[in-house]
Parts: sequence; structure tokens; C-alpha cells
Amino acid sequence: ILIVLAARLCGMLAAKMRQPAVVGEMVAGILLGPSLLGLAWPRVFQFVFPASSLGALRLFSQIGVCLFMFVVGMELDVSQLKQQARTAVLVSQVSILFPYLLGTMASLFLFPALAGPNTTFAAFALFIGISMSITAFPVLARILEERGLTKTPLGSTALVCAATDDVTAWSLLALVVAIAKAGSVASAAFSIGLVVLFVFV
Repeated sequence: ILIVLAARLCGMLAAKMRQPAVVGEMVAGILLGPSLLGLAWPRVFQFVFPASSLGALRLFSQIGVCLFMFVVGMELDVSQLKQQARTAVLVSQVSILFPYLLGTMASLFLFPALAGPNTTFAAFALFIGISMSITAFPVLARILEERGLTKTPLGSTALVCAATDDVTAWSLLALVVAIAKAGSVASAAFSIGLVVLFVFV
């Protein structure tokens, strides 16, 4: 109840400032999360969000995102997507490069402090670079839906670009994790084979 009320209130405030409601909802998440409530009033945070409830909250949030993305997918104009397929693929792949390079550069400074004991620099740099390339796809979809742009050529192109970007980035991330976790070349090849099979299915 508290999460819904805070999200609604912050969403309305954001709308009054002519911002998408989803921006206010993200602010509500920060206010109620460990960054603010947990830091300022840890006892209140533990009372409102006991550790035993976090698993259920995480599950509900994932179900909500899945249902919302299903509705967004139903409203997309497939005929427009087919016409813009080449543009979407080109734009999405190019948009991965810049954040990937920035993430790789940042890993030079982050590696000493954040890398695990058995992690190689190459695996760490690849992981950080690819992680920075993944978009906030549900947030983009919410903004386009609120603005009534989902069914327009611009909105459809933006959604397809973000979706293609995410498919590529998540596939690469799975590949990097498989290589990092593997103890031998054969184990890495087997893990990569399973990733390719999963993507194909």
C-alpha cells in the first residue's frame, strides 16, 4: 500500500511539473529504498520492508513489468516495424558502442575496488561495458505510452531500437558471464552453446 501511494503521489507531482509520471515513480522508489529511508531511518525501513517480504515484492514487480510489456507489444504496429527494421538494427547496434566504451574505460578505475578475487580484468571490463549498454526498456515504453507515441512511427522505431539493443546486450552479457564462470575452454564452449540455443528458441 505504501509503495502504491508513494508512486501515485510522486507520479502526480511529476505530471504537474510536465514530466512523465514514471520519473516520479522512480523518485518514489529512491525515497522508500535503502538509499534514503534505509539510511535515514533504518528501523522504519526494516519494519516496512522486512527481509522476508523482499522476495514477494520482487516477484510482484517482475510480474507487473511482464504484463505491462505484453500490453505494449499488443499495441505495436507490426507493419511499421517491418518497414523500419534496418534502421532499428543499425541505430541500436551503434547506440551500444558509446556506453560500452565508457563502461570499459570506467572499469580501469573500478577494477581494483570492485572485482572479485578470481576475476580477470578482461572479463570485468567486458561485464561493465556491456552492462552500461543495456537500456531501461520498460521506462522508455512507459514514457512513450504516457505521451501517446506508442503507435506513431517515431515511437515504434524507438521501441524497436531499444528492444534490439537489449537483446544484443543481454546476449553478450550472458556470453561474458559464461566465459567468466567457466573453469576451462570446454566448459566455456558448452555454456556458450547453451546461450546460443536459448536465444534461438
